[in-house]
Parts: sequence; C-alpha cells; structure tokens
Amino acid sequence: MTDHQQRAIIIIVILGFIILAAQEKPISWHHSPVPIQTAELRQNIADHPLLYLQTININTATAQELTGIPRIGPVLAQKITAYRTQHGPFQKLADLGQVWGIGAKTVEHLRQYCHIDDTE
Repeated sequence: MTDHQQRAIIIIVILGFIILAAQEKPISWHHSPVPIQTAELRQNIADHPLLYLQTININTATAQELTGIPRIGPVLAQKITAYRTQHGPFQKLADLGQVWGIGAKTVEHLRQYCHIDDTE
C-alpha cells in the first residue's frame, strides 16, 4: 500500500468519525422535571381554573359546566345532559360511552375531569 493510499484511508476514517459524531444528539443539561405546558393547556387553565383543582360531577353538571372541559363543546355537552335526562344518572364514567359521539378515547380523556357522586 502506498503512502498516498494510507493517507486516503486515514482521511476516510476521520471523516467517518466526524459524521458519526455529528449525527448523535448533543447532551442537554437543561432538563426540567416540570412538564412543559402547551399554549392550549395554558389557555384552558386561564379559562377554567377550577377544572384543574377539582373534578365535575357528571350527573349534576349543567351543559355550560360541561363545556368547561377541554374538548367538550356545546353540542357534546347538550348530548350528555339530554342522555342523562332520558336515561337517568350515569352509574359509572364508562357509561358516557353510551352517549352518541363519545367513544372509548373520549371517556378516558374525561376521567381526569369528571367523577360520579364522589365515587369515581
């Protein structure tokens, strides 16, 4: 192997290390233990501060109170209250899935904001 070939190989190896080093994520020393709030969450807290301190009883909440829950608009709130009026109080939070337009993912989302007669 000639001297020129050896130099070329050394240069290729060094370039390979540089490329590998550039692809790795840099170490960040600024990790915060506090979760980062999104703009939407900050706005929800500002608009409905009590929701972040207590949950709503789904069997006594008005449609207006239900609209304070993130992702529950006036139409869905009205469906919840209409279902409750027609079928009686919800026995468990999972029963919200019986309301047209509420699926399993929405029920899981609502669990953090709602309860039933202080039991759920």
